[in-house]
Amino acid sequence: MGFEALQTNAAAALPELTRMLEDTNQALIAMQCLFSIGKPAEAAILATLTNVSPELRRFSAENLARVTDDVEVLFDRLKQPLGDPDAMVRLAAIHSAGIQTHAPNESVPLLIKALGDQNERVAAHAARLLTNFGPNTKCACNALSNLVVTGGRISSRSALKSLFAINPEGAEPLILSLMRSESIEKRFLAVGLYGNAR
Repeated sequence: MGFEALQTNAAAALPELTRMLEDTNQALIAMQCLFSIGKPAEAAILATLTNVSPELRRFSAENLARVTDDVEVLFDRLKQPLGDPDAMVRLAAIHSAGIQTHAPNESVPLLIKALGDQNERVAAHAARLLTNFGPNTKCACNALSNLVVTGGRISSRSALKSLFAINPEGAEPLILSLMRSESIEKRFLAVGLYGNAR
């Protein structure tokens, strides 16, 4: 795509690309071009966070860091997609937050909050992303433990693996208690993790 080579030099195309966002057949292509332009396309991209199309909102949330060079501004902008009614948009926003490993003070609280998302895939992804932050995530142990016990199959599994990766000694009592769980899935996971630790 020519816009990737031109980058900010393609800013003259902004009005036409912004107009294309209203055409469902061309909107995604327009978004890709806008992100290639970068910072000059910031306003048009931010407007898509409230677009009627969940696909555009997801794409925007997923790539927001490409047009935002200030970490505090980025996390402020992620608040809207993190509360989006569409789970895939929330998942994209969580991913955007979770790869900002240079900003644990901003990322980790958002990921901990996302552990409580009603959608199991969002909660599971948040649990997995917490392992990117090393010792900065010890504060997530209680929330991860809670998700292990109360979560569904996918989120519970991800939370237990993350808890074990972040704090193996702290996770051991929970793993031992899960070996007596009524859930075969949780017993199997606990035995596997405990065996790997030995």
